[in-house]
Amino acid sequence: MAQKPSLPGAAILKQLTIRIASTPVEQLPRIAAQVSGSLWTCRDLLSSTAPSTKQNSDDGVIVHRFKTQLSTLLQDRTIEGRWSAVVLVKAAIEAGGLEVLGKANGWVKSLLGFLKKPDPPTTRSLSVITLVRIFMLTWDHANLVREITTPALPAFISSCLSNIENKRCSASELQTILEALATLLPRHPTVFRTHENHLRSLLNRIISSTATPGGAQHYVDCHVKTAQKVLVLLHNCAPKQGASEKWDDTLKSTVTATHTTCDRVFRSVIEDWRSAAGVSPSVPAQQLAVAGDAEMESSDAVGLGAWKGVYSGAERVVTLLELLQTHMENTTANSATIRIGLIADLTTRLLSVTVPASGRQEFVKPNNQISRDEREALYNVLPRIHVAVLQLLHSIIHRFGAALLSIFPSLIEQLTWGFKAERGDEQFRASAYSLLGQILNFNGHSLAKDEIADLAPFFVACCFDVLPEDNRATVSAPISGGQQQANASAPQNSKPTIANAALHDAATALLPIALSQLDPRLFPRKLRASIDRTAILTKHKQTLVASVLNPPVNPAGTGAQASLLPFLARLFPGDAEVEAIIRPRMPVTWTGRRSGIEEDDEVEEEEGQEDVEMDGQAEPDLLGVLDEQLGNAPSEQEAVPAEGEAVPVEDSTTSSKRAAPPTTEPEVSAKRLRASPVAESLAEVLPQDLPGPDPATAQALVPTTVVTRAKSQQTVTLPPQAAPAAQDDEDDDGSDFEMPPLTMDSSGDEAEEDDEDGE
Repeated sequence: MAQKPSLPGAAILKQLTIRIASTPVEQLPRIAAQVSGSLWTCRDLLSSTAPSTKQNSDDGVIVHRFKTQLSTLLQDRTIEGRWSAVVLVKAAIEAGGLEVLGKANGWVKSLLGFLKKPDPPTTRSLSVITLVRIFMLTWDHANLVREITTPALPAFISSCLSNIENKRCSASELQTILEALATLLPRHPTVFRTHENHLRSLLNRIISSTATPGGAQHYVDCHVKTAQKVLVLLHNCAPKQGASEKWDDTLKSTVTATHTTCDRVFRSVIEDWRSAAGVSPSVPAQQLAVAGDAEMESSDAVGLGAWKGVYSGAERVVTLLELLQTHMENTTANSATIRIGLIADLTTRLLSVTVPASGRQEFVKPNNQISRDEREALYNVLPRIHVAVLQLLHSIIHRFGAALLSIFPSLIEQLTWGFKAERGDEQFRASAYSLLGQILNFNGHSLAKDEIADLAPFFVACCFDVLPEDNRATVSAPISGGQQQANASAPQNSKPTIANAALHDAATALLPIALSQLDPRLFPRKLRASIDRTAILTKHKQTLVASVLNPPVNPAGTGAQASLLPFLARLFPGDAEVEAIIRPRMPVTWTGRRSGIEEDDEVEEEEGQEDVEMDGQAEPDLLGVLDEQLGNAPSEQEAVPAEGEAVPVEDSTTSSKRAAPPTTEPEVSAKRLRASPVAESLAEVLPQDLPGPDPATAQALVPTTVVTRAKSQQTVTLPPQAAPAAQDDEDDDGSDFEMPPLTMDSSGDEAEEDDEDGE
């Protein structure tokens, strides 16, 4: 009796095998996608090792039948059968893993044969994708690389290069081949080294096709960008660890080719730029100022083909700038030295030539030896060139970050200059917003007030691009007294459409960066009001949060103005970020003060000490103040003398020790710390007004009677030097209590009110 399948997916794989065998070949492409998706549920069975399958014979038979069925389809004579086989082979290898991959050498040879057959482009494209996937899965296993990848890769590269040159190669197949080469080249540079020259010529032809129309084959932008990536990666093929030097030579050649092209494209204007990197003109100016179109008759330093006309030259400049951007965005085999100064010198030259505003030649000087038509054509293509420059700078800043702080001021100045001339172009505005936001993230807090005022046109244009057309009148108010009107700073020649998502996203992203990275004290008030108004009308959460966290400040710096927190809470009531701002749940930070109950008890105790006790005894508060004024305050442990009892005289050392304040004083309110005016007046009249003998004859201790509101009298003995001590300590009232008035007519509360009115 046969043993039942033990591994999960065995029944599913068996049914899939039966379905493939029973379905007509012409109908297989319709079910290939469904069968491929079901193979993933059988991955445990397909990836099981040989010993486990021997223990269960049925599982091994099911897997063997399935693999045999795929091998049969790979040898099928029909196009439908081979197409379905390619799809199923890729799904089986990904589901089976190492167990299926190790036995896929025969499948690889069949797939390589598909690349040479006149099958539809989709079959060849799927074959390329499947082979690349197989090669990638072998990278972690040296034995599989040696057995599968190394023998098959040369034939794969040769077949791909032949298909690129063939007229039957479609656009999708070309893109698939270029992406496959970009994936495999960094991992197998020695295999590609023998095909480097052939591959470089094909890549140069693809890249230069935009400036040389009329070729045998049309290439779209995705082809050009991928070809640029493969061309940059060719430095890995340099022998003897020379990849870094090869990469540096390619970068310098690209910069040189860009300058050479600009010499011809910019000949209709007189440039004010002077190279700071020692770049000299490729052709003397006398040879350029001749009749005829601007052109380059031979290949440039990179190896790109010839071009003719300003429009073709501008396309070549954009292509070379994109090639420089590709250098910045892709990794290198080894560490490389980046010549930032050489690239910055090139971008400075390109941004120095701008479009005249309103037809006036205020930004550039025309070259009268060149026709006006060529100059107008140059003005037409300048925004596209500048967009490529800004994208290049964006990639450089993204790669190096804060290491470029030294060049940020010059970049802001060039960007501001170009924005005034070409803010009417939507692509230029989108690129300028992205680049400015990137710079402000690193350098925004260090900008001065004048520099922030120079950036006002960017923020006004952002509000213009973000707001709906019905609300764009809100940015028409003036920014500040000495500045131009905001509507003049807004774009004049174009109205952005909702379809331009890149412009809207870039403008929306810049506003919160401006509020969070720039100093609110230096922000123009009316410009800040326009941004806040835009945030409310567009209901943009990031801008509202940035405005709440960085509130505007009054011009005098006296405090913050009204916040947008009510609008933020109303628009986004359920947002966790808004909840954290409104009700922050931070841990309690103890400041050293006691709890509220203890403070209340202390206040009640102090108030109770102020009340007059009508029990026949003098108030201790009054006696303490008198002793303090007389410089003979008793210590806390010393008892108050009874009525008629004389206080013995002590020396100055003992008195000073007793008069010293305690090291730790209890917390008292500010009201208790005030000097008592009653005590001060008492100190002034004390020697003359107190009853007793004549002060001139008082040489010994005499008892003195002080009348208070209490019914009884308290006798205090005063030393002879009490009066001078009272005058010296008149301004030093160390009492923690407030003196009640020495009268029986008014109560303590009324005297306190009079004291406050007097102050």
